Amino acid sequence: MVQDEFKGRIDEQLKAFGNTSAEQIQDALKKMYREGIQCRTIQADIVPTTLLFEELGDYDLPIVATYSRLYGLLESSVLVLSPEKDAFDLVKMLKEEQYSKDSIYMARSALKELHNIISSICLNILANMLNITLKPSAYLFIVDTLGLILDFKFAGTDKSIEYTLMLGLEIGEGKGKDNTLIYFFMVLDKETLEVILDAFSEEHDK
Repeated sequence: MVQDEFKGRIDEQLKAFGNTSAEQIQDALKKMYREGIQCRTIQADIVPTTLLFEELGDYDLPIVATYSRLYGLLESSVLVLSPEKDAFDLVKMLKEEQYSKDSIYMARSALKELHNIISSICLNILANMLNITLKPSAYLFIVDTLGLILDFKFAGTDKSIEYTLMLGLEIGEGKGKDNTLIYFFMVLDKETLEVILDAFSEEHDK
């Protein structure tokens, strides 16, 4: 849902960002866990932050997320999230373990590790595309509802946050109903948005 004024300037770069991220995440998961893990991009876009709920659905949906701040030339918030049940099912599949109530903290630790891998890969690819260094803070793992996470942990009350870079990924063992959706978000204030548009437009013009 990139706005009309962006169309043609950055679509190709967003597609490259999405495809490269999926490829590298898939390779990393295969090396860490096992062969057979697949990752594909279902969406790579820049959307108005106010439309994230329309993109994701239920405001009260239980969500697990990993949040961090970016510092340096681009100051931003970064969020990797997925529906709670699907996320823990994915961890069980990757680890080939069953988690009880007493061991759920181990599942959360494994899920945070998975989110950190995704976030680090996406940020590295984006940094290379923008030719700048992106410095994330320590990652904070959150279990809450979609509404609370997006309202308070992500964009917050900063009214300058008009757009969000959104990458939707499907991870699993194939194209089936058991695959998990995981989203990478990076909020874009006006200055950050301009840096990305300028860099992607330069790539488009080459």
